[in-house]
Amino acid sequence: MTYFDDFKTMSQANGSNMAEKQLHLLQQSFDKYFLETPDKVTDGSIDGTEVEFVIQNLKYGEQFNDEKLLIVQNDKVVNIGSLVDWDGKIWLCMNQENRAIKTHKSYKITLCNNTISWKLPNGDVQIHPCYVRDYINGGQDVNRTLPLSESERNVYVQYNQYTDDIYENQRFIFGKKRALKVTDIDDYTRPNGVIMLKMEKDVLYPEDDLINNIAYNGDVTSPQPTPTTEIQFSTSSLEIPVGLSDTVSVYEYISGVVQPTTFTFRIDGIDASKYSILSTTGNSIEIEADEFYYTGQLVAIKDVTLEEISIPLILKSLF
Repeated sequence: MTYFDDFKTMSQANGSNMAEKQLHLLQQSFDKYFLETPDKVTDGSIDGTEVEFVIQNLKYGEQFNDEKLLIVQNDKVVNIGSLVDWDGKIWLCMNQENRAIKTHKSYKITLCNNTISWKLPNGDVQIHPCYVRDYINGGQDVNRTLPLSESERNVYVQYNQYTDDIYENQRFIFGKKRALKVTDIDDYTRPNGVIMLKMEKDVLYPEDDLINNIAYNGDVTSPQPTPTTEIQFSTSSLEIPVGLSDTVSVYEYISGVVQPTTFTFRIDGIDASKYSILSTTGNSIEIEADEFYYTGQLVAIKDVTLEEISIPLILKSLF
């Protein structure tokens, strides 16, 4: 090997071009930061495995719930949905930061402020940390612009073999006194990571185990999401702020399978000048609130049999 070959090998040790050399320098800088930063956690774990990581505060972290930024080295295994044990609390990895410079990995984590528990058909009890999104008057769901009702909650929980079996209409108890029922399951926004359960307030049953937060869901040996035959709206009530619109659907189920049943709609108790019907299909209607405050009933009428089912309809103020 010639002197020139030796020189070329040494000059390319940190990269063959300017981009690679710059990445090498940035990696060295991060490694030094990770080694020396006082924010590094040395007694925490991720998914039950002891891992060193860095926790940074987020400026908006106190807006809804305590949120932090988790930073780990590239060789550490962390996924959306991972559970972080730190500071005597459990945190849920909600999403991963996309980085152009791959010196490390970072995730937004949120504090699990509750647990969700239920009984399996074999009698075993499942308890999982979860984040219950709390809404106050005027609170906004980040996925839509309409204020959510105070009777609604979004519950975020790790996707796993047990939470994957949660079904619509399954009931849960929170705080030893409050019953909520699942109305929708979002298991596709963060695939194989986090499940979001939309829940609405439900009545308490005498069979509910309030002491242990175990809701009664029947004595069946396997989950039964719907009765044999039932007509259901996609929500238990419709509240529309003035100047905005919302859509609701209605379906007929037979043995848990949705049917091609068509419906027509009628609004009772509210003068037609107070709202506008923007569109209708055989099983849905979009309504705009033109004035407030008015209450009535949205009625779905099943074709052929003329069977009726209704939910409360409220035209409310924007705030």
